[in-house]
Amino acid sequence: MRIRNRYIAFGFLILCVLAEASWGSCPLLVHPDADNQREFQNVCQEISNKSGVTDGSNACKGCVGESISQDWSNTNLPVSLSWGDATSIFLTPGDWDVTMIWAVYTLGTASDFRCAIGTHSGNDTTGFVYGDNFLELGSSAGNITTYSPMTIANFRMSLTAGTTAYAKQEASWSVQPASSGRISARRIR
Repeated sequence: MRIRNRYIAFGFLILCVLAEASWGSCPLLVHPDADNQREFQNVCQEISNKSGVTDGSNACKGCVGESISQDWSNTNLPVSLSWGDATSIFLTPGDWDVTMIWAVYTLGTASDFRCAIGTHSGNDTTGFVYGDNFLELGSSAGNITTYSPMTIANFRMSLTAGTTAYAKQEASWSVQPASSGRISARRIR
């Protein structure tokens, strides 16, 4: 009898979803067994959290689609050949796609522009994987203004505890360059 009731309830749940029902209409799923009733409500709540938004707002905290973003403008790079943090964002447990858009401006000779998404602050390269969460670009000619953009797109971070994601930057330079950019994350599950 229990299996049959689950299939019946599942059918009602499908109708809730197909009718684009919100959590408020899901209590129509009634079962005489209180444990099964809670199970149906939990499933419906989970579906409503994953259904997204249609009003242009951000998804709720902890929900799939939640977005966090921080930008920076004209931030000086650290001492030549040292890593530093342009900015950071705090991510709660879950799976996130993290993206960094980075543009460095040089007014003199500079080389080996590097950017990364890291979880350690300061001059620390722990966890960098070239082509995944770490990129490098060649050099600029001396005494000209150079604009060098790079993007690390959709670097996956699977977190079991709250973690700070840092927008990292480094270059070899004679005249200190500055950067602008953004680090952002979207919860994918």
